[in-house]
Amino acid sequence: VAPPEVEAAGVDPRLARFAPVLPTRMPFLSILAASRNDPYISYGRARKFARTWGSRLVDVGPLGHINAESGIADWPYGKYLLNRLIAAVTPQRTPLLRGRAAETLMRFEQQELMIGR
Repeated sequence: VAPPEVEAAGVDPRLARFAPVLPTRMPFLSILAASRNDPYISYGRARKFARTWGSRLVDVGPLGHINAESGIADWPYGKYLLNRLIAAVTPQRTPLLRGRAAETLMRFEQQELMIGR
């Protein structure tokens, strides 16, 4: 959620210690939630991070920088995204459907998470 720009000239010194940005695809499913008006990173740069990392990019609109001070409180949409990610990587103990139908549904849900990569 809301990765800041850490490599640009003039970056806040508190953020510079997080450089360099991982330049490769992550070996696991991920979601990058980005705000359209985050003062710490442009939406275009966040989109580039998502492409590089193989993350699903989610446009959360004009929320500013998404953190505890942003005023979004418990952020239900963020919890929804987290739950979708958890569901995509957690095997079902008892399938809702049996046989090929269950396999097809699981593949569809995993592909849905990968949209935007």
